[in-house]
Amino acid sequence: MSPSPAAQPVLPDEVLEDIFLLLEDAADLARASAACTCFRRVVSGCRFLRRYRSLHPPPILGILDFSSRYRGFHPAQSPRRSAPAAGAFAEAADFNLSFLPKDPSRCWHVRDLRDGRFLLSQHTRITMFLSKDLIVCDPLHRRYVQIPPVPGGLGLCGKEVIIEPFLAPVISQEKDEPPSIQVICNVISEYELTITTFVFSSVTGKWRYAASFSIANHEWMKCPLMATRRYVHNCFYWVENRFSVEPMLVLDICAMKFSAVELPQVGRWRDKTIVEAGGGRLGLFVLEFHDASNNFALCSWTWRDNAVGAKHWQLDNTIPLPDYKWTWFFSKAEAEGHVLLRGCPRDEYIDRWRFPEEKVDAHYFTVDIKTLSVERLCRLKYESSPDYLYAGLPPPLSPPSI
Repeated sequence: MSPSPAAQPVLPDEVLEDIFLLLEDAADLARASAACTCFRRVVSGCRFLRRYRSLHPPPILGILDFSSRYRGFHPAQSPRRSAPAAGAFAEAADFNLSFLPKDPSRCWHVRDLRDGRFLLSQHTRITMFLSKDLIVCDPLHRRYVQIPPVPGGLGLCGKEVIIEPFLAPVISQEKDEPPSIQVICNVISEYELTITTFVFSSVTGKWRYAASFSIANHEWMKCPLMATRRYVHNCFYWVENRFSVEPMLVLDICAMKFSAVELPQVGRWRDKTIVEAGGGRLGLFVLEFHDASNNFALCSWTWRDNAVGAKHWQLDNTIPLPDYKWTWFFSKAEAEGHVLLRGCPRDEYIDRWRFPEEKVDAHYFTVDIKTLSVERLCRLKYESSPDYLYAGLPPPLSPPSI
């Protein structure tokens, strides 16, 4: 005779954690957590979630567009494996940011997204790049924290400076509470041709001076807001634009030191993006014409030693992209070891004079930086303009980030 349910042996939490860590798909983990309160308690623990994320990167759930008339969150679509979790996330989160303080004369503008947190500035149409009013929020849990204004005395007036705030990556910690918040702010002086960097920490509640850099010999750096910013191995990189061959601006956030790094000479009109390669290396993806039919290929370059003492870039691999007779571009969005590719039918790209309603949709794919595998993500309107790629665990497994 089998024992009654009450007499069934109870596994220790440590054993349950080791079992649940074997589930590679976050959707399977979410279903397991819903089986009983004991499983839910173990799976929702901050300690377990840290272990799980270290072994299984969170899936790509969708893209966020704040630049076109198709604003909002666009979830991953079938047959993407994460499509069900993406749909649940879209229903649970408030991407209209209706929980933030309101001012009829001002609006919130998304400046950065990292680790489930949004950094926003509040401004009028005229003061978008001058605003010192910042807020960090979690749209899934509808929480926010107001950041003190960037310190005064910086010449924050008129058109003399541009403010570029962005989020520092989350530092892992053992405590079962949301990690601290760090905001980095570059103050670019057009008059003095310098970048001055300040860092805010929620631990101290204060801003501090961190670094400065002369941009007198780098004209394009006078407006890095138009550049593409990437985070790779403790450094932020700014590239003038995807087709430029100008040196990159680099900020090492450990040493809080600026430098300029040369790009490989791959041709001015070659779309490219900075990526995080393995082994602590800096990587670069470049789109090239692959054959006589002008089909595209993805070229992978690395610069060893994270750009410290490196002498040259090295071409590691070239893979052809799907032959759809399309023109391919990198989107500025990236997350959790993936970059975003936009594919457009070639005749649509060449024919710039069509009305928007006559254009076919754009197709978005993700590229896994480690494996170089290309996977379809979603299909959107031609005029869509994704700003961010969002990765995360399904809502039941996503603890508050604030």
